[in-house]
Amino acid sequence: LDRRGEWYRYHHLFRDMLLAELERREPGLIPALRRRAASWCVGAGSPEEALEYSMAAGDVDTAAGLVTGLGVAVYRQGRVTTLQRWFGWLDERGGIERYPMAAVLTSLLSALTARPVDAERWADVADRWQYGGGARPGDPAAEAWAALVRAILCRHGVEQMSADADEAVRAFAAASIPDPAPLLLQGLARVLSGDLDGGEASFQDAVGVADQADAPDTLAVTQCERSLLAMARNDWSQAEVLAGQDL
Repeated sequence: LDRRGEWYRYHHLFRDMLLAELERREPGLIPALRRRAASWCVGAGSPEEALEYSMAAGDVDTAAGLVTGLGVAVYRQGRVTTLQRWFGWLDERGGIERYPMAAVLTSLLSALTARPVDAERWADVADRWQYGGGARPGDPAAEAWAALVRAILCRHGVEQMSADADEAVRAFAAASIPDPAPLLLQGLARVLSGDLDGGEASFQDAVGVADQADAPDTLAVTQCERSLLAMARNDWSQAEVLAGQDL
């Protein structure tokens, strides 16, 4: 399958025959073999293949960890249907409520794909984990993304959105997560609060991070917002330049 002659694959009919023989002779071995295959794929740098093996094996814990690790990159590749299938599989097996990061990312995906009821549902799960009281292990990444989700949903007005966006910016930086989305939301909150200069500053910072983080979707939205700001200032030439950069 590759130019160096290192990768190969059984013909699909031969594979089906072997699987049928395994199912007939030793069906109890199948989940264990699939877990071993998942482990091997992780070590070989093929996390998506590992995830599919984990799902086939019914290994919810491993699958949840792999989904949360892959989620943002897969979304940026435009593979929303794939993400929905993964999260749907976890949801059917109770695998989202047990994993804060999974709940946060599911809420975020739901918000970005116009499913507000699901977005609210999983945001509530994340809030209960974060603010429900009782001891819990720290999870800086989940806490950072949870702040971003709260800012996106803006459930308690613009002032709270601004506070949540500021928290997300700080949390992403503290967790060393290179993502422009918190700065974009911070800029939007500032614009909605009437602080156009502050909004532009945040948008400019978001552009810089987007270039480094390979986030063309967020970059496009940010440049659109900057173009709208230029229009509000009657700077039509700058608005045209920014709109053109988004094409």
